[in-house]
Amino acid sequence: MFDIGEYRDDVKEPFLGLVVELNFPCDCAACRKGEQRLKEQGRELRNLKRLHIVIKPLEKYENLQHAWYNESKIKWSAMGAFVYTLNMKLKFKPKSKEPEKQIEELKKFMEKQVFLWTPVQPAEYMANELNREIPKNLPKNVLEARDVWIPIKKLSDKEIKKLGVDIEQAYNEGIEEWNEKKNMEYEGEYDSEVDIGEIF
Repeated sequence: MFDIGEYRDDVKEPFLGLVVELNFPCDCAACRKGEQRLKEQGRELRNLKRLHIVIKPLEKYENLQHAWYNESKIKWSAMGAFVYTLNMKLKFKPKSKEPEKQIEELKKFMEKQVFLWTPVQPAEYMANELNREIPKNLPKNVLEARDVWIPIKKLSDKEIKKLGVDIEQAYNEGIEEWNEKKNMEYEGEYDSEVDIGEIF
């Protein structure tokens, strides 16, 4: 209790979570609320598309968690960190070159699957992964982006079995919970911890 070595740097704690839904672009109430916040701040939206992943925690958290990645071609952005992790750690690369078909492939790869999710600051994460310094000319909004959830490991069937969790039941509960909330006025975690309005 009184040893600083026992304390985490991160405010959020990594967790095992089941992907309930994945959408790109997403127009749910939570995403619309994020866009409204941007408008209120006087920030330009630029017809931004957002990948939204809804996660049912299997431990540590009670409420649904959300991973948001705004469309970007910058490697140091949240989307860049997510795609890098998909390719390099999770060994997922879509076979199709068409964006719509790539999303369908990603949905098949992630939905109803369990991943280890960890919070990362995108630019710092990519600097560590690539063993490079963060570029000095990186846009301020990318450099100062808040933490996002990144899936760093996909659990095998054997690992899931060891958890002793009924995945079908957890998935159905997650779907039901999200269906109740997705079109309601959203009062979720991003108000204090996750800024879904970061433009990359």
